[in-house]
Formats: sequence, structure tokens, C-alpha cells
Amino acid sequence: MDTSVLSRYEKIANDIAHKVADGVYPEGEKLRGRSTLAGLYKVSPETMRKAFALLASQQVVEVRHGSGVFVVSAQNARDFLRKTAIRPRFRRKLDELAELIAQRRELDRQIDHCIMDITRFASDRFNADADEEQRSPEDPASGHQNETP
Repeated sequence: MDTSVLSRYEKIANDIAHKVADGVYPEGEKLRGRSTLAGLYKVSPETMRKAFALLASQQVVEVRHGSGVFVVSAQNARDFLRKTAIRPRFRRKLDELAELIAQRRELDRQIDHCIMDITRFASDRFNADADEEQRSPEDPASGHQNETP
């Protein structure tokens, strides 16, 4: 899975969920303390709190205040990982769509300028032809000069 679009705490939650899903952290096991894990992941304890809160919201772990963080469900961890795998692809598609829309706007702008240039050229050409017809005493259909009364 591409985790480049995930925040740091989401990446940590994914890593912990993988470990739960793979049985590295079995159901019922107490995880290390927030400060200890923060040191291992090289993040603040607040970032670890966010990661645990995310996992708790998906019933992967349970945060027991004063007791620690406990693994609840490997199946919920697998479900969480499936959901988060969709999110980066969805974001990439949204980014791709935004880029295409920007390109389309630029093309529309270029098309509008081209149409204005063509319209201006056609108008100038029409006016030049009209001026030429007014100056020419020759009948364009017959090639003879018009008789003026």
C-alpha cells in the first residue's frame, strides 16, 4: 500500500494494525506504553495518542485509562487495513481529476483565444473584401466594368 498520502499517526496506526493482523500483537495483549512506542517510532507521545485513538475508533485496540492499550481484534485490524488501502487510491484519483480539470481549463482558455483570433481574422478579411469591392469598378461576375449612371 502507498502510505505517502497518510499522516504520521495514520502510518503508525497502519503499522500497528499490520502487527495485530499478523499476530505479532495477539488479541488481549497489552501494548507498550505510549512514551515507549513514541520513542521507537521517533514521534511525540501526542502522535502516538492519535494513532491509538484511530485504532480504538476501529475497535482494533482498547485504550484503558490508567491501565494501557490492549489489542482487541485481529479481524478489525484487517478490516481497518482494507479501508485505509482504499483511501490513498481515492486521493490519487481525486488529485488526478483536479489536474485534468486544470488542464481542461487551460485548453478551454487556449480554444477561446484561438476562436477570438479566427473571428478577428475573418472579420478583418470580410471588411478588406468589402472595401475592395467598393473600390473596384469591375463587375466580379462578368469581368466587365460597371457602368455608372
